[in-house]
Amino acid sequence: MAKEEAWKSKTRMKKKSKRMGHQSFRREFKRSKLVPSQAS
Repeated sequence: MAKEEAWKSKTRMKKKSKRMGHQSFRREFKRSKLVPSQAS
């Protein structure tokens, strides 16, 4: 039960960060020239 709750909150955070921070992530990605695996 607790594990499932943690998973839900984690996925919710991931969705929110993807929605909110996508533009800034792209900007960081361009500036740092990192490959996606290193960035995440």
